[in-house]
Amino acid sequence: MPGTKTASESNVQELQVAREAYELGCLISIASEDIEGFERHYALVKSCYTDYAGVLPASANQHQLQGLNLLGLLAQSKIGEFHTGSVLQMSGASFAAPSPACLEIANICRACLTM
Repeated sequence: MPGTKTASESNVQELQVAREAYELGCLISIASEDIEGFERHYALVKSCYTDYAGVLPASANQHQLQGLNLLGLLAQSKIGEFHTGSVLQMSGASFAAPSPACLEIANICRACLTM
C-alpha cells in the first residue's frame, strides 16, 4: 500500500494496482456525484502521483483527475487550495510546451487576481 514503504522498497506492480483502484474510486465518485468520495479518493491517488512519480509510469488519468480536482476547488470557492494545486501542477509541467490545461489555469489565476 502506498505510504507504508519507501519508493525503492515498493513493488511497482502493487503500486500501479493501488493507483488504478484510487483512480477508479475518483471516477466512480464523480459518476455518482459523491464529492466527499472524490476528495477522499483523490487525496489517496495524489500521493501516488507525487511520492511515486519517479517509480511509476505516467497514468493516462492523472491530468484528467487533477483538472477535475482543480475545477471542484473553484466550484467550492476554495481559492487558496486552487492556487496551491495549480502551482504544483504547473511546476511539474514542461514550460517549453505548456499543456492546454496549464494555459487555462494561468488564465483563471489572472482572472482571480483582477477581482
